[in-house]
Amino acid sequence: IREDGVLGLWKSFWASLALSTNPAINFAVFDMLKERALRILSARQGRTVKSLTALQSFALGSLSKAVATAITYPLIRVKVLQQAGRARRASGREGAGGAEPPARTTAVIVAELLKEDGVAGLYRGFEAQLLTTVLKSGLLLMTKEQALRVTIALLRHVQGSRAAKQG
Repeated sequence: IREDGVLGLWKSFWASLALSTNPAINFAVFDMLKERALRILSARQGRTVKSLTALQSFALGSLSKAVATAITYPLIRVKVLQQAGRARRASGREGAGGAEPPARTTAVIVAELLKEDGVAGLYRGFEAQLLTTVLKSGLLLMTKEQALRVTIALLRHVQGSRAAKQG
């Protein structure tokens, strides 16, 4: 607040808000891919397939996270650059001529990256981010799908037991 005033609390707000779409994109793409995969598997096997295997879930979870990360990565990069600029100012590093460098907005950073390196500048570091997030999401969605499969089986068992006692 000392450096940027009350409005400083809202810096990177729009980038952070846009980044909150990453999980939504991830789950939406996963659900779409899962639905399509189940239809294809059902058609191939000649029966209704209701769930994915662990490997299928991992593959689709990884692919969906790759899509979500590819869409949102430029904003991740901008946010990191904004935070790095803030850290430089806070540590007392000075800009050219001894002046403190001004805070850069999202639009300014995007324009600078495009001017210096083109679209590739927006994706610098993408491979490392992709590797970590894809593996995490693949494992997360694989676990979720297997937990869902077990939960449904348990609920069916409980319902079957109740029906047998009542009947």
